[in-house]
Amino acid sequence: MRLLKERMQSVEDAMLTLFEAKDVTKEEQEEMAELIDNLRSIPGVSDKTILALLAECGNIDRFHNAKALVSYLGLYPTLEQSGDSQKNGRLAKRGARLAKKAIYLAAIAAIRHNKELRQVYMNYRSKGRAKKECIIITARKLLAIIYAIYTRNVPYDPQRVFVAQPNI
Repeated sequence: MRLLKERMQSVEDAMLTLFEAKDVTKEEQEEMAELIDNLRSIPGVSDKTILALLAECGNIDRFHNAKALVSYLGLYPTLEQSGDSQKNGRLAKRGARLAKKAIYLAAIAAIRHNKELRQVYMNYRSKGRAKKECIIITARKLLAIIYAIYTRNVPYDPQRVFVAQPNI
């Protein structure tokens, strides 16, 4: 058991050293370290989630808003149509699989450890939505929080979770 823990720690350390490239300046390394520290401030988000998201998506600044990031990862329901009837189906099979899985698992952890995201989950559960559907809604909210923290490079603020975004 101790050997497995040591190997897991060495793999995690190796993942972190991959983001410390030798061809970038000291300022860029400090900025990236500050950004990762800000993302770590979200309860329920670990280094594995951050690294999976950054590895699969690259620079998150290239997305013009959080919805574009959500659609890139494939965290949206498919639309099933037949005649005049329309219904939302399963999650899209498109997108970055590893990052989608990491965000889903981070949403489950955030529901347990983050009061604000637990409240989002419970609000949709009380409306009669299915458990997995509520987890996906929470994962989308978590992804929007990650996008905001990444683009603004500020630490997590629980007061900002329920602030409505303007429709542009």
